[in-house]
Amino acid sequence: MPYVSKIQLVSSGIYKVTIDDVRFFLEPHIFFAWKLSIGDQLSDEEFKELTIEAKRLQIKQRAIFLLYMRQHSKTELKRKLKSKFREHDLIDGVIEKLSENGLLNDARFAEHYTESLVRKHSGVNKIKAKLFEKGINREISIENLERTKDELAEEYHEGLTDEFRKKIRQLKKKNLQQKDLIIRVTRYLLSKGFTFQEIKNCINENMDNLSDDSERLLEDD
Repeated sequence: MPYVSKIQLVSSGIYKVTIDDVRFFLEPHIFFAWKLSIGDQLSDEEFKELTIEAKRLQIKQRAIFLLYMRQHSKTELKRKLKSKFREHDLIDGVIEKLSENGLLNDARFAEHYTESLVRKHSGVNKIKAKLFEKGINREISIENLERTKDELAEEYHEGLTDEFRKKIRQLKKKNLQQKDLIIRVTRYLLSKGFTFQEIKNCINENMDNLSDDSERLLEDD
């Protein structure tokens, strides 16, 4: 039968227990619940249960490390953990516990992530796609998209204007006709996730001498 050959207190109250030359790292409440002592013999079932507890701690520590590096959504964190560990049921339990303890919060993540995307000059369409990619639900996504029109509106508008001016400076070196200039800058800003109406307003605010063709291009599309 498996037996406990060594017990050692390591970092942060974690116990390293050696059973038949296999090392288990256990949280304090698990260690004390089991009342383990050197020389204790374990059944195969007990050995299996301790293996599960050690794996649960390993998953939890990895999750906390990832959250320490930066905030994650529940879906994103779960995806990363499942790419590393096969014990999907344990992962689900860890995710749930982290959420209950406030370490994992989709609403908080979405707020910070939206602000980050606005700082990177992303438009609402790209922000919407990125939030969906991170697994943020529709209600939270809508709340944060609305924020680009109120509390983040000034920074959002400045980002659009900066991208417009930057692209115009690049395109003017190509000696393009004004219609082609408008087409290309519009395509670029659409790729950044800004809406056509936002782009149209930006062009009208920042270019005084639009040709008739350019005016029609903006209105007809």
